[in-house]
Amino acid sequence: MVVVVAGPREAAIDRLLAEHDLLLLAASQDSDPLLDLAHDSLARLGPRVETIPATVPPLTRALAVWGLGPGIGLSAIEARA
Repeated sequence: MVVVVAGPREAAIDRLLAEHDLLLLAASQDSDPLLDLAHDSLARLGPRVETIPATVPPLTRALAVWGLGPGIGLSAIEARA
C-alpha cells in the first residue's frame, strides 16, 4: 500500500501509518530541521522510518514553481519498490 502524506497529520492518519512495517520519507535534501521533525514524529509511531531521496525531474520542478503541478514526484518511491 502506498500512502502519500504532506503537511500536518491527523490522528486517523497516524493510526493508519502505525499499522505498517516500514515508512518511507521522501526528501529533496539530506537534512534540515523540518525533515528531522518529520522523521522523529514518524519514528514515534512505531514502524521503521527510512529517508530516501526524492528526485524531481526538471519539467516537474518548473511546473511546481509556477503552481501547476506537485512539488515532489514519486519517481524515488517507484525506483525503490
